[in-house]
Amino acid sequence: MISNTVFKRSVLKNIKKNKDVTVKPANAAKDAVVFAMPQSDNVVMSVKTGQNAVIAACNALACRGAKPVAVNVSLTLPRDFEEAYLKQLVRRISDQCGLAETNLGDIAVDVTAGVNTAIITATAVGGYADKPCAGKSGQDNHVQDIVMAGFIGQDGIRDVLGKYGEEAEKYYTRSFIETAAVPDEQLLVTKAAGIALDAGASYVHAAGEGGIFAALWNLAEEINSGIDIDFRKILVKQEIIEVCELFDINPYELSSLGCLLVTSRDGCGIVDLFRRNGLTARIIGRTTHDNAKILRMDDEVRYLDVPRSEEAERIIFDGWNGDRS
Repeated sequence: MISNTVFKRSVLKNIKKNKDVTVKPANAAKDAVVFAMPQSDNVVMSVKTGQNAVIAACNALACRGAKPVAVNVSLTLPRDFEEAYLKQLVRRISDQCGLAETNLGDIAVDVTAGVNTAIITATAVGGYADKPCAGKSGQDNHVQDIVMAGFIGQDGIRDVLGKYGEEAEKYYTRSFIETAAVPDEQLLVTKAAGIALDAGASYVHAAGEGGIFAALWNLAEEINSGIDIDFRKILVKQEIIEVCELFDINPYELSSLGCLLVTSRDGCGIVDLFRRNGLTARIIGRTTHDNAKILRMDDEVRYLDVPRSEEAERIIFDGWNGDRS
């Protein structure tokens, strides 16, 4: 994962606009890009990678007020892949498209010696429904509430348990682990994003790679504002905290699909709407007029760092030594 500054400097500045379209670019968090086509409706696209790339791409479109029409997928497989594994991957991708109420369009499969695990890249394409593009127009001059819906670390902990599930079962019951490792439908934030945008939210951002710390950092960067967050109000399941302690993982830097950040002058109203629709939500902080990114824990104050690498990838690729101390 790279920072927003590096993304803008080394990626966005080197992209040439080849046709007469107005583009609202994505950010380092790989949100969604909008093409305002001449004599045509707006087209919204998002490209994501990872085991849950389809869900992540559809979440990004939802934060722009768009609904996915189709998702195209590219699979890069190691040479020693088994056909049964390929079938399993495609079925899961197709099921995720169904959960997002969209279609699996084209799917390309490549085999190379350059990878040792499957790489999934999903491109979601859609357009605006009956609401305008939101979440990228910038913040107004008023201090706003920052609302969080959903829990952190949900997809990241699934990736970790996918590799170390047997180790976890030595310490926790099956029901405990299943509470931490939620099903795919709980990783979608399309419903929550739609509720927030309909309620007039200023900015909507889906968390993902890098966890809630990366999501908060990117939120502040995109709205060009400081943030002041009450660390203790961040929504996290106790089951995820305990599994993270077992594997020496920081849950706040663990991929967090299923978690949505919203800024609004009426945070209480947004929270009430979320709760009336069966969603867990609370106000976790507010925007500020400076550029400081503050985390508060009682009387202690710390500052957010530039987003680092994804915790799930660290433990999966670097390994775990089995030390519980």
